[in-house]
Amino acid sequence: MPRDDDFNEPAPKQTNWLLWFGCGGVLLVLGCGIFMRACGGLGMLGMYQIAKQDKRVADEPVTPVTALEMSQAFLDNADAANGRFDGKVVLVTGVIAKKPSDDEIELAGAVGGQPIKCAASVNKSDLFKLVAVGDTVEVKGICTGKVFNDIDVESCQSVQKTKNTK
Repeated sequence: MPRDDDFNEPAPKQTNWLLWFGCGGVLLVLGCGIFMRACGGLGMLGMYQIAKQDKRVADEPVTPVTALEMSQAFLDNADAANGRFDGKVVLVTGVIAKKPSDDEIELAGAVGGQPIKCAASVNKSDLFKLVAVGDTVEVKGICTGKVFNDIDVESCQSVQKTKNTK
């Protein structure tokens, strides 16, 4: 743009890109830090919940039941069985029908009923390492009732082969 020498207009301002990048970087770091802190807080909440469930399994009295009885109860009347077992610490005795991993087993259920899926506590990921399909075991954990088509016992803390096991 041609300049008119008779008119003293100030030169156009230059943008300070360094300032913009610096401020943007600081905001990015702060935003990521807040996000990471929130995620860490959620992780701590999760660990607190796991510890709370583990303490319940260790301290609360158990409801003893066989896998066949529990499966039959859910087959006969799922609502009544949920009222009887859901949220309770149970000691389930049954025969291992499947062993997908060292932290999960399935106990055989009643004829026409669902098996009992037992999942180890996060802190005991190799709980079922020393048992095999066909073993009769006692498993202590929290029954979470029938979810979809599964009867679940979670946060399992202990497993013991019974005397009549191979």
